[in-house]
Amino acid sequence: MRLRKVRQLESYEYDILPLFLYNSIFQSDDEEMLEYSVIKDQSYAKYINDFGKDTDFAVAWELDGRIAGIAWVRLFDEADESFGYVDEITPELTLSVLAGYDDQLIGPELISIVFNELRLQGAQKVSVSLDINDCYTSMYEKLGFEQLRVNADNTRVLFIKNLV
Repeated sequence: MRLRKVRQLESYEYDILPLFLYNSIFQSDDEEMLEYSVIKDQSYAKYINDFGKDTDFAVAWELDGRIAGIAWVRLFDEADESFGYVDEITPELTLSVLAGYDDQLIGPELISIVFNELRLQGAQKVSVSLDINDCYTSMYEKLGFEQLRVNADNTRVLFIKNLV
């Protein structure tokens, strides 16, 4: 039997967030993958820079001691608007599951745990922003996310989930 565990990501493990951030970026063409350095661009880096603030938290899905997926949330303010910015009290969700683990339903399990934690913290909603072509859109819809808007250049969709 393989040991599967879902747990909070510990602060000493935050150094793996860049890998999972890169993995979370939708890439439509496997032949022209984005350079790993794209995560240094502020539009992406803001999701993990100085991670561990009071309002940040991350949940890890581990199999036999190896982290295979992470879901994390972060609050943004209007000045540092993120892809999924709604307002200063709505955390934005990021989900990343490593290749080869997609068939194990890690994403929905992690997201459900994030929902519960956010409810305990008093959050009323959570947002997520996806590329317009992202194949995981239906997963988010099955979890109760509803489309809020499409961005001006028609490349990203913002979804919102009411938690109350």
